[in-house]
Amino acid sequence: MGCWALLCPAAVALLRSRTVSVLFLVLWPLLGERIAGALLGYVPGLDGIGDWLPFAAGRAMLTDVSAYAGEDRSFVQALIGSHLPTPTAAAVFVLATAAFAGAGMWAYCRRDPKKT
Repeated sequence: MGCWALLCPAAVALLRSRTVSVLFLVLWPLLGERIAGALLGYVPGLDGIGDWLPFAAGRAMLTDVSAYAGEDRSFVQALIGSHLPTPTAAAVFVLATAAFAGAGMWAYCRRDPKKT
């Protein structure tokens, strides 16, 4: 949850619109990453890239797939969209958040009027 406090203002700073930022932060994790992961899977050598997308890693970080029974495990794994272990998924999500927050800070500072 702490990462959302960094992602939201960074999205607003980058996109310069609260409405577009909200739409992006709602639709990208639900649809955008799954579509991007599926499309990138067709590129040779990038077949497992969907596991490393930030919000798929965030879902993997929050869900313990080993707690589910055998028949439910594959269904839960499909919903999550990532096969990363929890520590790796947490690192991927935190690093992606840091990069996105850094880009937002750069965009905000670039537009900030300089004081003389």
